[in-house]
Amino acid sequence: MSKPVLSLQRLVLEDIAAGRPGTETLDRICKLVEEIVPGGLASVMRSVPERGTLVYSNAPSLSPEVLATCGELTPGALSGTCGAAFFERRMVVVEDTSVDPRWQSLRDVAERFGIKSCWSVPIRFDEHTLVGTFAVSLREHAAPTDEQRELLEVAAYLASVVLRVEKAEAATREQTTLLHAVLEGSEDAIFVKDRDGRYLLANRAEARDCGCSPQEMIGKRDGELYGNPLASKAVEGDRHVLETGRSVVHELEVASRHDGVVREYLVRRDPLRDGAGKVIGVVGIARDVTETRRAERALQQAQKLESLGVLASGIAHDFNNLMVGVLGNASLLEDVQQWSDDLGEVVADIRAAAERSVELTAQLMQYAGKRKPERTAVQLPELLREVPHLLGKAFEQSATLEFDFPDELPPVAGDPVQLRQVMMNLILNAGDALAAAERDAGRIQVRAARCQGTMPTGELLPAAPRDTRDWVLVEIADNGVGMDRETRARIFDPFFSTKATGRGLGLAAVLGIIGAHRGCLSVASTPGEGTRFSVWLPVAEVDCVLAPPPPARRGAAGARGRALIIDDEDVVREAAGRLLRKVGYEPVLAGDGASGVDAFARAEGRFDLVLLDLTMPGMGGHEVLRRLREIAPEVPVVLTSGLGEIACREAVGDQVVDAFLPKPFGVHDIEAMVERVRAAKRLHT
Repeated sequence: MSKPVLSLQRLVLEDIAAGRPGTETLDRICKLVEEIVPGGLASVMRSVPERGTLVYSNAPSLSPEVLATCGELTPGALSGTCGAAFFERRMVVVEDTSVDPRWQSLRDVAERFGIKSCWSVPIRFDEHTLVGTFAVSLREHAAPTDEQRELLEVAAYLASVVLRVEKAEAATREQTTLLHAVLEGSEDAIFVKDRDGRYLLANRAEARDCGCSPQEMIGKRDGELYGNPLASKAVEGDRHVLETGRSVVHELEVASRHDGVVREYLVRRDPLRDGAGKVIGVVGIARDVTETRRAERALQQAQKLESLGVLASGIAHDFNNLMVGVLGNASLLEDVQQWSDDLGEVVADIRAAAERSVELTAQLMQYAGKRKPERTAVQLPELLREVPHLLGKAFEQSATLEFDFPDELPPVAGDPVQLRQVMMNLILNAGDALAAAERDAGRIQVRAARCQGTMPTGELLPAAPRDTRDWVLVEIADNGVGMDRETRARIFDPFFSTKATGRGLGLAAVLGIIGAHRGCLSVASTPGEGTRFSVWLPVAEVDCVLAPPPPARRGAAGARGRALIIDDEDVVREAAGRLLRKVGYEPVLAGDGASGVDAFARAEGRFDLVLLDLTMPGMGGHEVLRRLREIAPEVPVVLTSGLGEIACREAVGDQVVDAFLPKPFGVHDIEAMVERVRAAKRLHT
């Protein structure tokens, strides 16, 4: 191989190794050939397949006029030396352009610029693919020597190498651009690590949570980017892939350093292999499933609440029926004068225990959403400031209670007693969390704010209406012991408690009350850092006014007539009969709906009061009520149930009911009910 050829080869290899642009290398090949062929003007023409032409790409010594005049060539037998070489797919030598027929169409160009002879070799990628030509033009008539022929062939070959590298680099750039677009356009976090856990690649979604750019992640490990235990979980997942060579899928919870938001990711880690199949790293993709998991948990929680609500409602109903006999009869025994002091204390204890049981049942009913709140305009700042005083000794601790309310906060629509219970429970729980954490500087922050025309945010329970409205947001936050995810998932379940003496009904009742008020709440908590409850309550409407006070109690009156008691529970009928007899009514007892309607019909409606149970086998209370109204619509009917007023009102629809008497009840409740119905002028005086 001649020295000039070796020089050409070395030049091309050095340029490729140095990463020089292909056009620059082709110019250097042309100039080196021109040095080897005295008087020669070297050029490269490239094929334009879509137009079927050849165009000059490199001609460092040809004048711009030559290039502009020649323009594009259409390959053919009479299209000059380059056109003919490309057309005939072989080297073409024209020793005299003035007479050679292949220059017939370019004769004037040759004469104008003094081109006397021209030699051209096709540039090919392979046997079938031509990509251009390499040519030498001279200003004298000449034919190439054997050495010059070899030089042109090598130059054409090296030009093809340069063009192949150029094409590969263009394809690589295109693939890189495409990969970059995919990586940066993906909402999923994508990363690649080596065997030492160092990042080789990361997209913007992956870098977001560590608070840096993708470039800043390169070369770093998880421990340098994320705190424990997240880094430990990631390293454990990588180790499994590297040791087993198998993929692993798991979930991670990430607290973003960028915006503080806690996100949940479904992460898949796969082995990165070299050409020999050896595992050399880990490829991963992490999908943000925060909203998906929230929706799933909300659905599961809603289903759980519904199931437990039905269970709680059923328990409360049966328990309240039984407590009618206990509480009702205990209230009658208290009026007996001849009891000894000891027996009087026993009766008082029975009544106290019964009332405490009724309170627990009421909490179950609140959880089930069966306690209808009064529509009262409640000023939350005033209500919240009462809480520490109402809690009394239960809140005597070193914790600092801080309030933060705006000057003008609109009232919310609700029952002040129930809302006070919500706030007392949440603040008392915050105090317990501080006590469990044994903090010297315990702090409870109570903040309220108006949120206009917005929607509640967070993992909401129960599911909030997805429309914009005005809300009052109350946040109760502590820096106490905090909760893990498993505990947070169960805190609203009835009978679940983290306290040794807890009954597990406080937060269950809170959730039921919030739902009954058409509100919602969310919980954010971190073990060792504290907990924040966010309660959203709708702003009171214009027509929401203070509810009237309950009627005053009064003692038993004289004979008031006959009362029909329709209830399927023996103990309820007997106790209700004694209580009504105590306040001046002659009771008539019916053990089911059909017999009650029959007794009412045979008496032709000559009853002064009907006490009707809602839930009975066979003919239910709603059907009985309809029959009674058909027979004697003027007779007052009082609906009673252990399910709560909401369930009763829904069951009877638009049928008229004169009063509702919740179970269990005592003699004073019967007296108050009679007064309410009398006030409506439906009972005889």
